[in-house]
Amino acid sequence: MRASARYRASIAVCRRCGKPRPCPARGVCQACYYEHEAPKKTCTKCSKRAYCQISARDGNRLLCDDCRTRTATTCAFCGRSAPATASWPRGPVCKQCYARHLDEPGPCHRCGKCRALIGGDGGHALCGTCSGHSTDYSCTRCHNPGGAHTQGTCYPCAIDDQLARTLALIPAGAADQLQQLRSAVADIDNGRSALQWLRQSNVRKLFIDLTATGKPISHDALDNAFLAGHHIATGHMRKILVAAGGLPRRDEHLAQIELRLGLVLAKYPQFGTVLRTYVRWSVLPRLRRRARTRPPTEHITAWARARIQSAAHFLAWSEEQGQALDTVTQEHVDGWLTSGESTQYNVRDFLVWAARRGYARELLVPHRGKPDPAGLDEDVHWDVLAVPSRRPVATRRESRGRTGPPLCTAAEPDRRSHQRGHPAASRR
Repeated sequence: MRASARYRASIAVCRRCGKPRPCPARGVCQACYYEHEAPKKTCTKCSKRAYCQISARDGNRLLCDDCRTRTATTCAFCGRSAPATASWPRGPVCKQCYARHLDEPGPCHRCGKCRALIGGDGGHALCGTCSGHSTDYSCTRCHNPGGAHTQGTCYPCAIDDQLARTLALIPAGAADQLQQLRSAVADIDNGRSALQWLRQSNVRKLFIDLTATGKPISHDALDNAFLAGHHIATGHMRKILVAAGGLPRRDEHLAQIELRLGLVLAKYPQFGTVLRTYVRWSVLPRLRRRARTRPPTEHITAWARARIQSAAHFLAWSEEQGQALDTVTQEHVDGWLTSGESTQYNVRDFLVWAARRGYARELLVPHRGKPDPAGLDEDVHWDVLAVPSRRPVATRRESRGRTGPPLCTAAEPDRRSHQRGHPAASRR
């Protein structure tokens, strides 16, 4: 029996989505049944209200589809052994192939429509409807082919619904700016990533906190939200608003240094005076001078953050030792350098500045040491340099085991030893 014949079902117009689909459940298709009419219960693992079943593999617990354990099966598309995300007419399908086939619809061999090709007949790819499946995976709202990722809707429609719910409590005073944000999020190419970001509870809370006063979102408001704990969410929102034109551009690398300083001072308020002075008159001026000749990078920002963190940790460690900055001795510094990893040497920049400004004594902190390279001895090193890379592999292998002058051939005389001052040149 062909695989498509096992999935034949009566085609009817679903009374919920209005699409011609197999309707095995009271005049509705399978997707609409599980979304709207299936009895909802509370999952015993994630506490989500959804369609749940008793899972014998999980100790007869009542679990939703996302939480229940699935046995590994062979994917009918890629052949890998993995838990099946769905059972299609062609066979079980893994998570990766499931997403790929929904994102890459194609023309059905039988009906010619552009749909997700989840079935087959004699080597020809078929859509869900032609292979007898309960759905063709097209969006129930905009009919986007192969886009039914989230409760029967494609990512753009799902993002629009989530934005409507997220922005429902936003005051009207920020409507124009949030409309720019809404358009920018809806235009993101990676719909899955954008939808997951919007569904995070801290993102929804950030939206409400930023616009509770009805004022437009500004860089200062986002900075305050960053200091309040919305570290990742504010970074994404700032990038989206700047790209959409809702916020002016600024030097984000320098701004991040000041924000990180605020986090450090919130943890160590007793060192506020010396750390602010250090950052304002030593760290930031060097970054600004560098930015005038070269564009700022994430590496240089990380360098500055590491110096600020190291200075704060050293001051806190000195306080635990009963020492103030002006009473720290070389013995204390040596103890600090040997008490942790090599990143302890980052305090050198701070202590050199503190000594020049009279905050501390003259203290010696060497540059961070580098591991000794596992090199070759002198003769073998010259042999490697003298052998060109285009010589046969067998010849190069013979040269590695030799000592003394480099091997010379008639076709390729050894000129490098004369040019580089090899000891063999002076002996000839």
